[in-house]
Amino acid sequence: MQLFSAVGKKKDWKDSHFTVEAGGEEYVLVSMEIYLWSSLLWNFVEQEVVMEHVLGLTGQVKKQDLNVILERRVKESEIQFCLNRLLLRGLVVSGEGDTVGAAISDLLMKVYVAPNQLTRTIRLGVVRLAIAQGLPVHGAFTGLRKNKNERLLLEKLMACGDLSAQLKDLNGVLEEQASWAFRLLPEYRELQETVKLDFFTSVVLLYHKKLLIIQGITQEVEKEVLCL
Repeated sequence: MQLFSAVGKKKDWKDSHFTVEAGGEEYVLVSMEIYLWSSLLWNFVEQEVVMEHVLGLTGQVKKQDLNVILERRVKESEIQFCLNRLLLRGLVVSGEGDTVGAAISDLLMKVYVAPNQLTRTIRLGVVRLAIAQGLPVHGAFTGLRKNKNERLLLEKLMACGDLSAQLKDLNGVLEEQASWAFRLLPEYRELQETVKLDFFTSVVLLYHKKLLIIQGITQEVEKEVLCL
């Protein structure tokens, strides 16, 4: 299984261009790249449904007439090209594994993250959505509020956003506290996996709440063409 997520943060429109900052560099996105990158932001999308995911956002999957089907094939080819281009530029990162959880873990081991300051646009969007759903405005940000553990994790990630390094530090603390005899047992490996799962679960929750962005990729991007 392979899945994808967007890397970087959208900047204000620069000279009428859609600009993304990732890994300390600025990139201009055009045409389908904008739809694709935006659809993968704060999301983990499986390889098999990338096309449906993006075409669904552009209103192409519900129509059935021949002209639209032909147009859809053209768009699928364009999405394939744009996905490869974004991967090569480090604006999309992929993860692989036997399960969704394993693929997400693989992806997160490749990236470094940073806390995201919610923009005025996002905050207004949350309020509008709450009003549209008949919810009270004062409760619009319930899902975006941070508890104590989330605040502590965000502080750690602000100091060091390399998730692989953070996990290595956690394992180091675990090793210091465990006796040498316990480290030889299978239960110790299980405990390491539990620590990894808990850590990545907390990171993913922050990411889905738009409180984190994937700022860059720590590993060299594989320059290969994907066949979806």
